[in-house]
Amino acid sequence: MLEETPVWTFRSKRPLTRWYEHVHLLPNRVVGYWFCLDRSSGARLWERRLEPDEIVGIDDGVIVANERWRRLDFGSTRHGCYGISLETGKLLWTSHASGFWSWLLGELDHRSRDCPVYVADGRCYCRSGRILDVATGRLVERVSKDEIKPPEKLETETETLRRSKHLSDPVKLKVGDGLWLSHKLAAKPEVEPLDDEFLASVWEFRLFLTDDEGRVRWEFDLKDTGYETYYYGEKCRYSAPYLYLLACEKRTTKKWKKIEVYNPTQFHLLTLDLSNGRIVQDIQVTRNPVDVCRFEDIDEQGVLLSGGDNLLHYFRIAQRHPTIQEE
Repeated sequence: MLEETPVWTFRSKRPLTRWYEHVHLLPNRVVGYWFCLDRSSGARLWERRLEPDEIVGIDDGVIVANERWRRLDFGSTRHGCYGISLETGKLLWTSHASGFWSWLLGELDHRSRDCPVYVADGRCYCRSGRILDVATGRLVERVSKDEIKPPEKLETETETLRRSKHLSDPVKLKVGDGLWLSHKLAAKPEVEPLDDEFLASVWEFRLFLTDDEGRVRWEFDLKDTGYETYYYGEKCRYSAPYLYLLACEKRTTKKWKKIEVYNPTQFHLLTLDLSNGRIVQDIQVTRNPVDVCRFEDIDEQGVLLSGGDNLLHYFRIAQRHPTIQEE
């Protein structure tokens, strides 16, 4: 469970929700675009205006970042390679290309600039095959593009649970010995994306705890709480033995002259006890109605939320219990 009030609240100068990436929780720091806070107190250590807008990795006290070029179809392409000091926020180096012609092409068209793919062991591995020293940005080695392969990233429990909402092939998340958590009990591959059942599933939030034989131990439906699910953002984060769920007092959009518009509302952070499927904590996150509220990050020590465009709220996890077991 969480402490009832935030340990601290921080107001950023620039909107948090304009970024593709989220704010990061580090052991002693909180890093966003572009600011750094002391994690224990929320005190601002630095805040700067910088060109890059996506953190690729942090290693050896250096934040490696790139830019994302927005397109009219709402996609993006990455370009640029930047090294930023975690301690001060100072831009340490840029390395968009090596060699005159590569540099010239990058100056003529920023989309052709090189960009980092991943960071590890003091090295920055770039899309072009360049390998840079994280501390200086200098070229250490050049390899084939095909050799630049980021380490395989394991799927988180939250990502697995999110996939369990798919009507076509829902998966289940193991949460204890012989116990499985999922949004759906069975697949419905015949449901089309424009069917009423599919559209209705977007606005619902249901969970089932089942055993190995498929018997339902408990069922949770958010509508029974009187709250609405948050359509546009990430709805929950799993952190055993709880599920932290963002809910709102009314739907975040409404019809206005035949179009969907934002409908500001109050957001709540609910704690669902996975041992019995009951809400054991309800914290009102925002004092005033806002358009958006989202999970920024979570770890074993706390939960970081943004409420509205500029406010960060850090909640400390107060207590934990052993993982639920089958009775």
